[in-house]
Amino acid sequence: MRWPAGWCAVGLAAVAVVAHGGGRPEHIPAAEVDHSAQVSRRGAEVDVVLPAHRGQELLEAVESGLSSRVSFELRLYRRRSGLMGIFGDQVLGEARVSHRASYAPLNDEYLLEVTRRHRGRDLPVAQSTVLARFDDRDRFRDALLSISDELVWPLQGDAAATDDVSIRFGGGEAYLSFRVLVQPVVLDPPLHIVSMFGRGSHATGWVKLPLRAPAPQP
Repeated sequence: MRWPAGWCAVGLAAVAVVAHGGGRPEHIPAAEVDHSAQVSRRGAEVDVVLPAHRGQELLEAVESGLSSRVSFELRLYRRRSGLMGIFGDQVLGEARVSHRASYAPLNDEYLLEVTRRHRGRDLPVAQSTVLARFDDRDRFRDALLSISDELVWPLQGDAAATDDVSIRFGGGEAYLSFRVLVQPVVLDPPLHIVSMFGRGSHATGWVKLPLRAPAPQP
């Protein structure tokens, strides 16, 4: 059984974060991240997997009694051409998947709170939260660092019945873009105010992904 390193852990973490000073999150190279995007009968989906070594600092934080977070920001675009291109590509839908990690020493289990928030063109904002429990350290780390078949924008009606990707998204080329933010230490109110001073976070830039057509149905 692993026990937190004392009730003073949060206070010490707050002091350490402030001591680092301000600054942007450290950059995670896109080459480190496995990713793919595809169109299924449900809609536009994406897979993102961070390398296992990115989880070591997070595991150490949660096992000392703190919380960590990995956030995946996802956007679906339709490319504009001609004169409309000067306004930039159109955002059809976006999603944010937040993985908040903690550890329960009394039960010797890892907790992963997954919050999904979706917003799409002509669709209402939807949000849901689920809690998963893990007794295996490696499985918990892998779940914390990845999303699989994550739905960014749902297809409805005739759009879901065609294999033509351009028709599915209202004509033109569609593509996905994502970025990931890793926060080894997440502090709850009122201590969360010190997070603006820290440099412990890591982030990718926006990574653009082409959408793969669905596999032919047998």
